[in-house]
Amino acid sequence: MKSFAQEMAFYSAYHQERRNVLIHVVGVPTITFSLLTLMSLWNLYTFENGFALTFAMIFLAATLLYYFYLDLTFGLVSTIVYGGLAVGAHYVALQGTTPALVVFGAGQLLGWGTQIYGHAAFEGNRPAFLDNLFQALFSAPLFVIADIFFHLGLRKDLESEIKSVLREQGRLREDSTGRATA
Repeated sequence: MKSFAQEMAFYSAYHQERRNVLIHVVGVPTITFSLLTLMSLWNLYTFENGFALTFAMIFLAATLLYYFYLDLTFGLVSTIVYGGLAVGAHYVALQGTTPALVVFGAGQLLGWGTQIYGHAAFEGNRPAFLDNLFQALFSAPLFVIADIFFHLGLRKDLESEIKSVLREQGRLREDSTGRATA
C-alpha cells in the first residue's frame, strides 16, 4: 500500500515550479467545478420529498472517501472546499442544461488551457495527465489542497517526506547547493 507521500510524489514531480503550482491551485478547482456542474445534470433518483440524487453527488462521495483514506486532514478540508463547489455546481445545473453546458465548456477550456500553459511556460514539462490520467484527474484536487497547506507552512513533515521520495526517484529538481527549487 502506497503512502500519501508516495501518491503525492507522482503529482509533485510534475509541479515543482511555484507559478505553475499557483496556476493549478486555480485551474484544478475550475475543472472540478465545471465537471461537477455537468455531472449535476444527471439525476439518478428523486426521493418523495423532491431531493434529487445526482451523478455529481455519487462521484464526489466516492472521491472524498478516497481522500479520507489517504489523509484525514486533507479529506476534511477537501470535503469543505469541494462540497462547496458541488453546491454551486448543483445551483448552476438547476438553471438549465444550456447554462450548465456553458459553464462546463468554459471551465474546461480555462482550467486545462491555463495548466497546459503553466507546464509549457514555467515547468518545462508535459502535464501529468499524459502519463497517468487517473492520478492527474482524480487525485489532483486533493493534491491542490496539500499544496496550499505546504505553501502556508503547514504539514512540513509531509512535504519533506514527499521531497525525499522525489529525491530517491531522481525527480526532485535541486539547485547547485542541493536545495529543492520549488
